[in-house]
Amino acid sequence: MAIVCWGNLAKAADDTQRIEEAIQDYIQSHNEDPNAHMGEDYALGAHRLETVLDHPYNSVRWWHMLDLHADRITAGAMVVRGDGPYIVVQDEAYNERVRIYPEGIIINEGRVVVKNEESQTIIDPKGLLGTNIFFSSEKQKTDKQRMTGDADWQFLTPLSHGMYLNRPTPVFVWGNFSGDIFGDGANLDVVLEYPGGYWPAQNAITLFPNTAGQHNRGTLSFNHLLQLYAGANTIRLLGARSTPDAEVYVDGQFGIVTFGYMLLGNT
Repeated sequence: MAIVCWGNLAKAADDTQRIEEAIQDYIQSHNEDPNAHMGEDYALGAHRLETVLDHPYNSVRWWHMLDLHADRITAGAMVVRGDGPYIVVQDEAYNERVRIYPEGIIINEGRVVVKNEESQTIIDPKGLLGTNIFFSSEKQKTDKQRMTGDADWQFLTPLSHGMYLNRPTPVFVWGNFSGDIFGDGANLDVVLEYPGGYWPAQNAITLFPNTAGQHNRGTLSFNHLLQLYAGANTIRLLGARSTPDAEVYVDGQFGIVTFGYMLLGNT
């Protein structure tokens, strides 16, 4: 007697498709149906309709996320907060080290390094270190000013600069000035005044006439690096005549007299 294999039987008298093939078609159609098992009382339907997916604590790791890879995380964990919105970067002891907002970044006990192939700039609690120059200004003197008094120092108007610094900052200063001198052996002395002292500290920048005689002219340039403290700062040039009875002028009317500065750091 021949053995009848059920799977090889036709599905119906008028349908020659085998029963096994029909079952496979039903299964494939079911798997491709996006609405399968989506009833309210079905586990999959209830899971997909939840606003918040419920998973056991610590069951979702960073390697389950598409754009996070092991080589991008050097230590600790990254926690994404939804109520900020901000991102928190923690260390191995779960201490908050970095908080990233759309408006900026807050770093606790760390530093920011911006670098390219040529150089780098470091921002740490002491300030900003790098090669960037952040601000500069220059003033020129257009009037001819006569030195008066018995070798007294007087302000060379308008050669002064005021600035407010949030941290101690190196400041590069420069100047060019000329003098008109009447008097044999007389000179023009100039000093730079800044909070805490004068430069040069002991003497002065002395403009010696280019030629000897009763009426002489001379020019001189200087540059210097200052370290100014945090807070309000004013730097200015003072002038005096070396000989009390001589006529000495800072020649801003016909010569070029300038005084400028450049901040070598972020204020």
